Amino acid sequence: MKKRGHLILVCVLALCIGYWGYKQFKNTSSLLGKVHVNANAVIKIGIHDIKETLVLDALSAPKYYYDQIQFSHSDEEKDSIGGKGIDLQPYNLLLYTLPSVENTVFGTLDIDDSQEFEQYLAKELQTAEKVLEKKDGYQYALLPKRKMALAWSTDQVVFAFSTAISASDLFPIFSDVLEQESTISDSDHPLLAAVDDGDGHIVFATENGAVDLFFEDGNATIEGQVFTEKPQQYQKEISVELEPEAALQLYYDGNFEQQDNKNTLITALGSFSFFEKNNLQISELMDRTNGFFSISVNGNTTQTDTIISYTYDDNFEKVAQKTLQTKTVPRIHMNLGAANESLLEYLEAQESLGPKQIFEPFPLYQLYAKEDAMNTSFDTFEGIAKTQEQIRTTFFDCNIDFKKLQEIVAVPQWKAFLNPLKQLRLSATQGNDNEIIINGHVTGNEPGINIISQLAFTKKTDSLPEK
Repeated sequence: MKKRGHLILVCVLALCIGYWGYKQFKNTSSLLGKVHVNANAVIKIGIHDIKETLVLDALSAPKYYYDQIQFSHSDEEKDSIGGKGIDLQPYNLLLYTLPSVENTVFGTLDIDDSQEFEQYLAKELQTAEKVLEKKDGYQYALLPKRKMALAWSTDQVVFAFSTAISASDLFPIFSDVLEQESTISDSDHPLLAAVDDGDGHIVFATENGAVDLFFEDGNATIEGQVFTEKPQQYQKEISVELEPEAALQLYYDGNFEQQDNKNTLITALGSFSFFEKNNLQISELMDRTNGFFSISVNGNTTQTDTIISYTYDDNFEKVAQKTLQTKTVPRIHMNLGAANESLLEYLEAQESLGPKQIFEPFPLYQLYAKEDAMNTSFDTFEGIAKTQEQIRTTFFDCNIDFKKLQEIVAVPQWKAFLNPLKQLRLSATQGNDNEIIINGHVTGNEPGINIISQLAFTKKTDSLPEK
């Protein structure tokens, strides 16, 4: 009996070691040949690890999964991932960005059967806005309405998601990957090594650091380190004015004493049309703040709109009639830290403010602009926000109570996604020297169920008719 027990133990150990070796091999080999050589950031989505986690979760909570499966209807058409000629469930899915193509995310998938894939694609693109052409070595399809582009050879398909599809920007990348095979094939490359070493179900890596996202029972956790070019880029301790018990509370201290921080933010926001539409220069705005920004949503308030309608008088002349309409809006408090020059005076000089110093950059809300020696604020209410001064060791912090937020901002499209979520907390801290420490979590309503399953099943649960 002892020998048999020892033999069973050896076999179990051998299987465990073999499976571990298989996972290590697949995890590394699945990363090769999928990322452009000039990529500056990579996201690894561990498809296999996620499926493995969900299987184990289902074994630990079979009743929950059985009950949720009953919500599906057998007569509904199911979206099958088979018969498309493409591997839509790779061991790892890699997404990447390139410095030469702004606001665009790329990815590469293997084609199992090129003929089957082209048949599927021709059917899928029948009614889509598209440009379907052939180039030397590959074919491509541009789908501007979907903000998407595809290019494929007989072996691989490269996809791109972008805010603005530009063929001239994408063609060189398609050619590099599909014709020149200009992809990273060395597992020791810094970007691939970073995502390979990451333990998260999703790993985001740049040349400056990496962040891991773990999907666990009841919550998703975020952990990471990023390294800046200069030491102490942000403050280790700051004083902030916060609204207690807010549904949403976010602040960021950009520390404009570091000129690089200001320049980076100006570059990042420079392409937004918001500033041009409101006759504002982003560099002028940044010169009038110290880099601190905060926003909170805490309850509701009322605003009055003037509605203009037209009628005809006794002489059949068209005349305008003004009526006042009261509406309920979220109680929003936005704050910018003051600098030497007045931001409010700049807004007035640019004629961006209306009567009573009302700023109306958005169609739904009026923002009352106010200023003192320390801050410039923009609120959806008159009067002063009731805040409490706190000393914080995080230069960035975001805290959301999803239940409270849904009661304040009722957006039907968000309901199905937000219902299973309880809270989000994300923060960044200046560590020693060049280190930035990132921590966070998203908490679900079911503490014993993996957060992915809670999100995946929520639509079925929410759509059930009331008994």
